[in-house]
Amino acid sequence: MSEDLTQGPKGYFTSVTFESQLAPLDGQKHRSSPNYDLTQLDQNYDWIFSAPPGVIFSIKEDVVGKDPVVQEHIANGTKATVELKGKKKIYVADPINATEKFKISLSVIQGDKEAD
Repeated sequence: MSEDLTQGPKGYFTSVTFESQLAPLDGQKHRSSPNYDLTQLDQNYDWIFSAPPGVIFSIKEDVVGKDPVVQEHIANGTKATVELKGKKKIYVADPINATEKFKISLSVIQGDKEAD
C-alpha cells in the first residue's frame, strides 16, 4: 500500500496519493486498492483528482454489507463530491482503461473555498 500525504499550514493534509491495481484484486468483484482514510484532508476546500490520462474509476466505501458507491466516473481533473469528504474507509473500484498499476492523487483546490 502506498499513501503519501502533504500537510498544510493548519495541520490538515492538502493532498493524498494512493495506488490502485489495473483490475479488481483477487477474490474481489470491484475493489482494486486497499482502504484509504480521507478524514485528515482539509474539509474546508474543494478537492480534485489527478489520474493517468484515459483511466476512469469509481470510489466505494468499505462498510458492513454491500459497499456503496461514493463517486463514480472519475477521471483526471474530476472534482470530488461533498459525499467523499471525511470518509474513513474508501477504496478505488472498477478501473477502466488502466494498462498497469496506477497512482491517483486527491488535492485541495487552493483558493476555491467551499460555501457551507
